[in-house]
Amino acid sequence: MSGPPDLRAIFAEEAADLLDRLSAGALALESGGAGVVASMFRAAHTLKGSATLVGLPTVVALTHALEDLLSRVRSGELPADDELADVTLDTVDALRTMIPPLLAGEEDVVVPDPGLVPRLQSLATRDAAPPAPPGMVNVPSPAAEYGETDVHPRGSAPVPAAAPAPASAAGPAVPSVPALPATGVAGGTRSLDTMTIPRDRLDRLVRLAGESRTARLRVLGAIGPEHAADPDVEAAMADLDRTLESLQDQLLRARMVTLAAIAEPLRRAVRDVARGAGKEVAYSLEGERLELDRGVLDALRDPLLHLVRNAVDHGLETPSARIAAGKPATGTVTVRAQTAGRRLVVHVEDDGAGIDLAALRSGVGEPDLTDSDLLDRIFEPGVSTAATVTPVSGRGVGLDVVRTQVESVRGSVEVTSRPGGGTVFTLSVPVTLAVVRCLVVRSATERYAIPAHAVVSVAEALEEALVPLEGGAAIWVGGEIVPVTSLAAVVGADEAGHARGPAAVVVSAPGGRRVALRVHALLGQRDVTLQELGDVVPPLELVAGASIESDGTVLLVLDPIAVAARAANVRRRSAGGAADPAAAADVRAVAATVLIVEDALTVRELQRSILERAGYRVRAATDGMEALASLADERPDVVLTDIEMPNLDGFGLIEAIRSRPELSSLPVLIMSSRNDAEDRARGLQAGADGYIVKQAFDAATLLAAVARVLGQEPPA
Repeated sequence: MSGPPDLRAIFAEEAADLLDRLSAGALALESGGAGVVASMFRAAHTLKGSATLVGLPTVVALTHALEDLLSRVRSGELPADDELADVTLDTVDALRTMIPPLLAGEEDVVVPDPGLVPRLQSLATRDAAPPAPPGMVNVPSPAAEYGETDVHPRGSAPVPAAAPAPASAAGPAVPSVPALPATGVAGGTRSLDTMTIPRDRLDRLVRLAGESRTARLRVLGAIGPEHAADPDVEAAMADLDRTLESLQDQLLRARMVTLAAIAEPLRRAVRDVARGAGKEVAYSLEGERLELDRGVLDALRDPLLHLVRNAVDHGLETPSARIAAGKPATGTVTVRAQTAGRRLVVHVEDDGAGIDLAALRSGVGEPDLTDSDLLDRIFEPGVSTAATVTPVSGRGVGLDVVRTQVESVRGSVEVTSRPGGGTVFTLSVPVTLAVVRCLVVRSATERYAIPAHAVVSVAEALEEALVPLEGGAAIWVGGEIVPVTSLAAVVGADEAGHARGPAAVVVSAPGGRRVALRVHALLGQRDVTLQELGDVVPPLELVAGASIESDGTVLLVLDPIAVAARAANVRRRSAGGAADPAAAADVRAVAATVLIVEDALTVRELQRSILERAGYRVRAATDGMEALASLADERPDVVLTDIEMPNLDGFGLIEAIRSRPELSSLPVLIMSSRNDAEDRARGLQAGADGYIVKQAFDAATLLAAVARVLGQEPPA
């Protein structure tokens, strides 16, 4: 395969867009939209040309065969019928399977179905289309302008015309959808004022924008305070600040995508399940122009696909059952999105029979549950709302993963249902992942941010509220004695000349323990944008991330688990009982078990070797689902997980662990090759206790991180 890496990346994104157009066009054909054939032809032609440019002859051959067929349909020689829709969708599926490995350099990639090209050629050489019978026309659907598509089983009857009309070369038709908007099938080519930027290049630009803020700090340090105070310099720096802030804001906006990016897969899922189940479905997507971070959309895609499939498969009744219940034969499935502050709320609704609460109550075996608690159980593994098992659903596998994936991006999912009136799933996700909600505090003269998910409460730390405790003092919080340690002492800052802080932030620690950090002021909660800071802030044990404030100062986001462990060491030293590294090693050798969750065999065995040599017991799993099964058998002392894994990734695993009361305090470390601020923020928000980058990994780093979350001294 030829073509530079950047060109291949651009082709990958372009091909995805063109395949979406072909798929959407095929779906429109099934609803009578013969007018989309011209734009489908252009999409196939463009894809063939681009594949030629990057040197993918297998893709060229397949798209050429599709282009020939579409050319004859476009000219009116052949009908735009169900056969064309089916073969187009099959071709799209084949290309989606072939293109990624071909771009990765694999040499032996072939068309998955050897009969696909001959099938395309056979359809292209069949006899010309007969004229359409009189009285049959394409009737636009009034609701279609809002994005609605009717999905019917094969063989639905065409709609008789109200009056005779000229024959159509496209042949008999079923109720149709008007031409799709410019961002869909109708957009055969990109506008000349747009261009494709590979995703990794955009991510690098975002990081560089953040690093430019650190360059500003270096400039100020180089010119010295006497020049920095010059009015001209101050004015120039203010202009630079505004420019950099605008640049970073625009680049972050460039990461935003619309829900329209998943419109075609959702519509295709509804179509396929409806056809297989013999059901008639009117499907619509509302709010497809709303924007969200592409990382959030990636996490939302599979849950939404699962929910719309479920809605059709066992949410909606069969046409005969609906008619018997006094309903229209055609059921409705609606995906409705709207914004609520900084979050996107998506409702997946159907007008089916609703969830059978009596059957569900019998299945879970807990008759005393309230209806709302009972409905919440459908998100547990093994619980199903389906009366029968089908190829699509009914095995109790799926809704638990839906909740896990949604929660992995700091989202939530709920369900409501009305007997005979349908079911509504409501998903709420943040619009962007580039921020972490934090409590900002001041200790002495410095400000710090503590991730809000780790903050249990805040309390007064005045002298009269303290009680003596070995190594210092403590406060009562919710009927529990919580040791108090100065945050300044924990981070090694000088608080000479400052009175003792009057407030305490209670932070959760491994094993269900808590520690109160004494601070001088609570500055409130806010969203903190994490940035790559280069060498301005070198790797620090207590720091999970950092942000550059509008005044140019660096706000450190603290690692709550590391801070809690350091606070315990500070207290031991104050009590004259410094930790004994040898004793800590003995504890590790006797008790501590580490569960490694890593799909790469080489990495997994390297981690195992290091940990076992240090005296730890080691268990291993190859993905998140396997890890959850292992956790059900035996609770380890620490989980060490990768992020990118099949079945259930590291983010989803952490969310699942944190959602279970018996595992919520289990320390979890992430070890991943992904090293950007967004991934660190997402891991931290999910509940990870530390983040190790594989590229910078060595034995000492791993052992120190494991010891830290266990509250032990690292091995010598």
